[in-house]
Amino acid sequence: MDSVTTATDPSGAPAPPEEPKASTGPSWLHGMAVDERDPLSRFLRRVFADDWLKLWIAAFLLYGVAEKLVFPLLGGYLHLEGGIRTWAPHVEALLTGFVEFPYFLAYYLWSARGIILLLEDLEANKVFDNSQRYRDFTRRLLRSMNRSLWSWISLLLSLAAMGAIHFVVWGPETSVPAWFGDRLLPRLLGLALIGLVAYAVAQVVIRELLAVVWLRRLWGALGDELNVNPYHEDGAGGLGAIGRHAVNFFIFILMVMLFILMGSLLPSLLQLETGVAISFRFWSPLLLLIWSVYLMVVPLMFYLLLWPPHKAMEKTRDRRLGRIAQELDERLRHAEDSLISEQAPLEGALKEINSLKQVRSVILEDSPVWPVSSESKRFFGLTSVVPTAYSALTFIVQFLK
Repeated sequence: MDSVTTATDPSGAPAPPEEPKASTGPSWLHGMAVDERDPLSRFLRRVFADDWLKLWIAAFLLYGVAEKLVFPLLGGYLHLEGGIRTWAPHVEALLTGFVEFPYFLAYYLWSARGIILLLEDLEANKVFDNSQRYRDFTRRLLRSMNRSLWSWISLLLSLAAMGAIHFVVWGPETSVPAWFGDRLLPRLLGLALIGLVAYAVAQVVIRELLAVVWLRRLWGALGDELNVNPYHEDGAGGLGAIGRHAVNFFIFILMVMLFILMGSLLPSLLQLETGVAISFRFWSPLLLLIWSVYLMVVPLMFYLLLWPPHKAMEKTRDRRLGRIAQELDERLRHAEDSLISEQAPLEGALKEINSLKQVRSVILEDSPVWPVSSESKRFFGLTSVVPTAYSALTFIVQFLK
């Protein structure tokens, strides 16, 4: 994830963002934020000074070392001997504490800046001919994303997640009992920490949904003024920031998928019978709901994020090709007239036609039509190793058990 430097006051705390100014420079978005009405994000930015890496370390120590090792050791319910199926905390709890939850919180702190980085990059690359209209549009986007409504919605979703964990996942009829048994204090601590992560994840999803909605509006409002530079260094005509944002969000999505996948494997992981294969199970209606929402929403978000700029870039390229086609048509008619009337040399007309055809070929070959930079394309190519990684994970689990 990219890092962002913001202005600070003498105490070292981030200074409040200024209102957008009617500046002609590309950096008027610097210092803007989409989380000014989010109390948790403001608190974390004040404590960690916008450094998501520091937050990741703090969450690693709290969710992993403290909650999963130190507190169980002091309470006498830590057990990491024998096979993986006898561990307490179990393997899924260790994964969430040491890997997933710290990452979710770090991404949550970064994601608000990530959206600003995307907007700032489009501004700096001058991908729209009318920069003032782009700034006016971005102001409306910032006002929409900075509404306190989104924090209230995330809070309600967080409380719903805590209730689902308490009554369903850790309920009396569950197929997977809580790893800490019936101890009250670990349950309360676990619910509080889960609620914190659930709030952060809800805010991330809301921000990304809003970004998708507003970017679609952007292409609708300013798509005809799109300026695609075929030879921009990002290999995406200056729109590579969209692909980079998609890559960062894709990593977040992979972590969410890992969280759901491990939850689906958990019942078979905890079965003590020898020879029981590790298998995928819908052991809770909540799990089925999460999988359904995940499989419907995630592909749709990527489609809505990448497809509209793709069509706008295609339209921009086709406008340039249209001008060449019109000129070619005129030159061809001129060549036909020259051939019929023999009043003008045919050789010169054919030379002009061939030159225009070469220009048309260059436009077709060199004009990018996807907002995905070269580095982003390489990353998406690496996703082919996901099945191999899953097989390696399965092998490791089989070995440890």
